[in-house]
Formats: sequence, structure tokens, C-alpha cells
Amino acid sequence: MIRALDTLSAAETAAIGALVSASEAFDAASSCIQFDHGLNFRKNIPGWFLAEEHGRINGIASVFAPMEGEAEISVCVAPEARGRGLGDQLFRAARAAWACEGAVRHLLVCDRRSKPGLAFADGRAAGVDHEEFTLRLREAARWDAAKRLDLRPGSPADAGAMTALLAAAFGDDEAETAAFVQASFASPSRSAFIAALGGRIAAACFIGDEGGSLSVNTLGVDPALQGRGFGMEFLCAVLEAIGREKPIRIDVDGENGRALGLYRKAGFEVERSVAYFIAKDGAMIDGLNIRDARPGDEAALARLADQLGYPAQADTVAARIVKYFGNPEERVIVAELDGGVIAWTSVALVDHFYTPRCVEISGLVVDAGLRGRGIGAALLAEAKRWAAELGVATVRLRANVIRAEAHRFYERQGFARVKQQIVFETAAAPSGAGGAMGE
Repeated sequence: MIRALDTLSAAETAAIGALVSASEAFDAASSCIQFDHGLNFRKNIPGWFLAEEHGRINGIASVFAPMEGEAEISVCVAPEARGRGLGDQLFRAARAAWACEGAVRHLLVCDRRSKPGLAFADGRAAGVDHEEFTLRLREAARWDAAKRLDLRPGSPADAGAMTALLAAAFGDDEAETAAFVQASFASPSRSAFIAALGGRIAAACFIGDEGGSLSVNTLGVDPALQGRGFGMEFLCAVLEAIGREKPIRIDVDGENGRALGLYRKAGFEVERSVAYFIAKDGAMIDGLNIRDARPGDEAALARLADQLGYPAQADTVAARIVKYFGNPEERVIVAELDGGVIAWTSVALVDHFYTPRCVEISGLVVDAGLRGRGIGAALLAEAKRWAAELGVATVRLRANVIRAEAHRFYERQGFARVKQQIVFETAAAPSGAGGAMGE
């Protein structure tokens, strides 16, 4: 059974800690499980997913989602419980819950040293988005030059200035940075440091207290002051202020060679490399079956067509859909769950004399209560597979200009906007009326 939680009891925290410790010792690698969910952009969505068997926690997935639209998912299964599909169940449950709330991009987090973790990612990832290095402080460097910065603790009153500085330093969206800064100040496990130069903020960072260790997070320097040693001076001052009673770590993007060089100069050494894999498109619901429509589906197809904005009766659908059965050039593909049709897409091979052949998707709908769980993506994947089978290079679809949410969905699935059109209609000619070609 998978149980979703937004908070953990003391007993659950202890049980998860024991599971993570045992797994990390067995794998000789980090599980990448995040214990601090205070920065998640939605506080009311479960950040923990527990796989329980006979009253025991045998697996866990944690979600770290500080920025809207993206969720970082870590999965850990007890060594003795592996091979039974628990990891897949946890991963799907976490993806489904967060997809429904707008986190449409899912990253599977994995320590590069973990052979089981890499094997798990291999079948579920479409590629690597980015990598991060976790560095641990071995011997702190000292700043022996003249001190130019005035270091002090940051407070919520500094949120505006910190937001402007960090957004500029990292090139991030200011609204998203503001939400991150506010959440960081609201977290009881985080504190801030600010350095001033000539009365204005020159550098800032947050310190995370993870119980047994400290982490330096989001260290940024005013872009106008970068390359002049202020980052090194600020980091040395922060390290001196927080002391060495606990291990100190810092994460850095694998492509940020400048920051990596700074941290190494300050006394940090690489401890591990963590890969962020892009989760494959596909259903996040166990038991989903993709197939062609068949007799008996009419009522469900009509009900879903109504949700798409095209009211239809089951008997009308039954009469119209017959042409698709066994048709090598037109299909109605359905998604079935527990014996019921919950989504469909209509596709056809288009072969005009004046354009290259393509497969065109004329309609797609997923039951309103099941959207955001990869069902539509699974239907599109089958349409793309069929197009490749036909030897067709292009899959095309049309979407109403007012369906902004559908546009974003299609773009996430790899479709690009080509053009906008105006649709015209007129009545057909009366029966028996002649035309110019018949005169």
C-alpha cells in the first residue's frame, strides 16, 4: 500500500531514517531523500510517499519542488524489498500527485555511485537534465586580505533586496525567486547571511540545518561585483560565522565551473555527483491499457466527447465509429482503466497530393478527474509510434486558440506551434442543385 503524507510523525521520521541509513550503507551511495520540504511551492501536497507492507515501511519517495512547474523525486527501497515493483509504485504515485498541481516536469534524482539507482533510472528516464556536485568542507580557507564586506544575519526585512540580488546573480525569474526567498525565511531550519558593501547588499546566502550537518545554499554575488574576490571573501566569512561543529556541504551545478573553482579554493572537496534524470512521458497509473476502440465503447466515447465540448449520443457514436474498425489509415485509440474507457484520441493518415503525408490528431480528451497523470501523454506516444510504423515523419494536431492549457500540454510533449488558422463553415448545397462543373 502507498500512503501519501504532507507531514511525518516522530515515529515515521525515525523509521524512514533507519530505512535510508540501511539502504545507503548497502548501496554505498546516497539515497538523495530530501527531509526538508519547507521550500515546496505547494505546502498542502504530500511530499512523502510510503510503501508499507505488514505495518513496516519498505520504501519511500520524497518530492522537493521549490519552483512551480517542476518536481525533483527521490526513491529509496529497502534492499530486502527490492524486485517487487515498490519503486515503480512510489515513483508513479509521487508523479501523479504533483502533476495534478502543476508540476508537469519530473526529475528523478540519483547518486551516480548507486548502481541500483542508475538501473532504476535507465528504464524510466528520457535523458539527463543536469548534474550537481555535492562538496564537503575539509579545511576552511582563511581570508587574509583586507576585509571589504560587512557580514550580518539576514532577516525577512531583507527579502526584497535578497530577491533582486539572487535573481540577477542566477538569471532566474524574479517572482519565482521571491517565492523561494520567502519560503526560506519561513523555514525553521534555514537562516540567512548578508554582506554589505558601501551600504548596499553585495552578497547573500542561506544556511540549511539538516540536523547532523549544515548546507550552504543559494550563494549569490551582485553581478556587478563578480570576478573581484567578493565571493571568496563572503564565503570565508560565512564559514567562520557558522563554525565547524557539524559537517558543512554545498551543492553546485555541474556546469558552473566558476563556482566549483571557488568552493574548492575555499576548502571544499567533491563528495558525490548527483544526476537529475528527465522522467519519460507515460502513464502514472498502474493498470492502464492503451488499445483501439471497439464495439461497446460508444457510451464512454460519447461521455468524453461531451467533456471536449462536442455533445454526442451513444447511438450516434456507434453508427459513426464503425468505419474505424480494422481501418489501416484511421484509428480511435482509447485508454482503459479497470475495464472502463477513460480517454481517447482520434488519429488519421493524411495523404494529400500537394503536401507530404502526415498523421493528424483530430481530437484528444482525458476524463476530467484523471488529468495530469500522463494518460494523454500515453495516447500521444501511441499515435507517434503508429506514425513511425506507417513511415510518416510528422504528427500534426490542431487545437482551439482558447485552450491555453492544452497548448502547454502539447508543447511539453514535443509539438511546436506552426501557424494559426481561421475555420470557415457554410451549408452544403441543396440536393439536386447543379454546380459549375456540371454545366
